[in-house]
Amino acid sequence: MLGELALASLSARRPIDPTSGMALFTAGNAIVTVASPSGARFTYRIQRAKESRRPSRPWFVGVLTGPDNTADYTYLGMIGDEGGRPGDFCRTRGSHVGEDAPSVVAFQWIWARLRAGHSVAPATLYHEGRCVRCARLLTVPESIATGYGPECVKVAVALTTAGGATAPPAWLRKPS
Repeated sequence: MLGELALASLSARRPIDPTSGMALFTAGNAIVTVASPSGARFTYRIQRAKESRRPSRPWFVGVLTGPDNTADYTYLGMIGDEGGRPGDFCRTRGSHVGEDAPSVVAFQWIWARLRAGHSVAPATLYHEGRCVRCARLLTVPESIATGYGPECVKVAVALTTAGGATAPPAWLRKPS
């Protein structure tokens, strides 16, 4: 019963276009589920580090390991900051999941594919239904489809036109 409910909930989410996966993963506060055709799935929380005196702001990656999908995330590692752009994923001393764990292997594979601009097929990416930048619940259909709330999409477009670090996908940019 619980498995059926989880699958129904997952199938109700909107799949992410793989070409926009990189921007959604690094928007600042994303929760994304990766599902394989075999039925295996992992939910990841990817949060940008708060601004500090340090010049770099990495992204911290956690995997859902318990029943509370708002709090039960276990730290996997981080995505480095390469001059404001997302870099490689690496495990750190604080990583609480082994390097051979399926959730780590899956994230490394997905992240490498996204960074290279390749499809993540046969995997499917699902957005959690909250703005990937500010984590507010999305209620407007266009916002659910893009993963950005109405105010955050304006910021994302502004960052793109100003040459910012996390460029949103082409379908978010205003036509010329």
